[in-house]
Amino acid sequence: MIHTSGDGPALRLRVELVPRPLWGRNLRDVLSRSEWQRLRRWALDQAGEHCEPCGLHVPGGRNLICHEQWTYDNATRTQTLIGVEIHCRDCDVVTHIGRAGVGALPVPTRHHRSRRRCQAARLDPIRT
Repeated sequence: MIHTSGDGPALRLRVELVPRPLWGRNLRDVLSRSEWQRLRRWALDQAGEHCEPCGLHVPGGRNLICHEQWTYDNATRTQTLIGVEIHCRDCDVVTHIGRAGVGALPVPTRHHRSRRRCQAARLDPIRT
């Protein structure tokens, strides 16, 4: 899903809230380490070692996150994997802002926003 912000470029960053019963469940824990690394490397190659929401390029993919994209069905209490996407740490924190709200992730600060041109930096400031 692509969103626009005023006159600026299209924004690809989404806030994803995970239903509480599914907190902490992820594909990385289901796959073997080698399977997860193979999937992550494939996703990095597909993204050209760029953060897909903001375009930050990190040669070798170091510190880029392979973010799982899920849909949730409350009626059947199921989650379905619909894709993976590469995120920089700042974009991943914004995507998982619900975790930041419970103290599991740091909220991006003005310092983070000034260090790199990241989509998270182009959003309205987060008040802490």
